[in-house]
Amino acid sequence: MIQILLLASLLIVEGVSAFQPVLPNAHTLPQHRLKKPQTTTLQELQASIASAAAAATSSITEDDLHELSKNHYCIIPNFLSDDLQESLRRDVNQLREEGHFKIAKIGQDSTNMLNQQIRVAETCFIGGPRDIPDNNARTQMTSLLQSVCARLSQNEILKSPKLDQNLSELLYAYYPQGGFYRRHRDAIAGSASVLRTYSLLLYLNGDWKETDGGHLRMHMDSGGDELPVGEEPNYLDVAPTGGTLVIFDSEKIPHEVLDTNAERLAIVGWYNRELSASDIKELGVDPVRLGMMAVSVGLVTAGLVSIIS
Repeated sequence: MIQILLLASLLIVEGVSAFQPVLPNAHTLPQHRLKKPQTTTLQELQASIASAAAAATSSITEDDLHELSKNHYCIIPNFLSDDLQESLRRDVNQLREEGHFKIAKIGQDSTNMLNQQIRVAETCFIGGPRDIPDNNARTQMTSLLQSVCARLSQNEILKSPKLDQNLSELLYAYYPQGGFYRRHRDAIAGSASVLRTYSLLLYLNGDWKETDGGHLRMHMDSGGDELPVGEEPNYLDVAPTGGTLVIFDSEKIPHEVLDTNAERLAIVGWYNRELSASDIKELGVDPVRLGMMAVSVGLVTAGLVSIIS
């Protein structure tokens, strides 16, 4: 019954944060295929998605999965080609010029607020039906990340739950010079973010230098949003080198973006598990109202308050 309500909500509300069927990866098919008019048959579209999925599957290996299982994170360099990174940087610049980026806030659900003592950045949601122009490079990138989600879902190595691609979140994150995001977790019990299972960052920084700053710092201590009193710092810094993909456990890895000395671009996302009956009970969502609203927007993107208030 829950899944039927979820499907109904995805059909009736515009702006759903969900991955959509996309065209093939530019590196797996001849370039002229990308110029084909949008009269593609269902069979051709399915074949294109399968081709892109096969390409992405080779980009996340069993070694990566074992690293993610053991350490709760994995780092995959050269996930995106230089050409695709450059195309995505142009997409970011165009979207910023057209006013699609918004000042990033912090917090979950009704506590979502602007706090520039904790975060200085701009974001633009992508990955599903949005009020932004289509872009071929963005479509290719989305297809790759969709296939990664499929690989992580119910994976035997990870012992992971089933991930719901209709609830996946994906956005561009732009950090200006002097930007940062202080230590935090992505999945908080008692809020809609509890559905987040894996977080991802995919960097788009061309010619990044060590002095540019903006490292991802993943904390390995026993704390949550703060270092426990009396405990020594224990962390790993990851350089935001263009093309690098970082995946980590949304609940177990507190992290932060260190101060930037230059502009910093990344794709940020979360792979979410399926919504369960216990989630609905814990979050206080009326199942009848749940079927009337866009769950992937209401729960994940806009905040639970939009459903229960």
